Amino acid sequence: MHEHVFGQTFKYDGGTTRSITETVTVDAQETVKRNIPAGATTQFNITVDVSEMKTLNMGITKGNCTVKTNSSGSPVQTLTIKSPNPVMWSKNDIAANPLTTDLTALFVTNNGDEDAEFFFVAGVDSTPSAEG
Repeated sequence: MHEHVFGQTFKYDGGTTRSITETVTVDAQETVKRNIPAGATTQFNITVDVSEMKTLNMGITKGNCTVKTNSSGSPVQTLTIKSPNPVMWSKNDIAANPLTTDLTALFVTNNGDEDAEFFFVAGVDSTPSAEG
């Protein structure tokens, strides 16, 4: 079992702050963390069933990157991620999972002028509860 903790804070001119912390427990996690040279594309072979996903955290430490799912030439999805704003999602979000198809590979291009670390963590639960 793994715990993935999400936190969010909002503060505005009036000084009132709203902070939310959410912990999601998952059976397993698929993790990628690797340096990608500036201008390079790196393939990560990865297997994730999106129907079993409960959490997602994907991003790059500097600049921006393009992430293509399952194919570099005819991807199912193409996402652009800009540092310092990763793609973060949990099963309790109002929005749907940003990944729409089961994953077999990620093709990540570092569009920046500097080497940067790409990270991907997907939490999965192969035996979902009744709440989904």
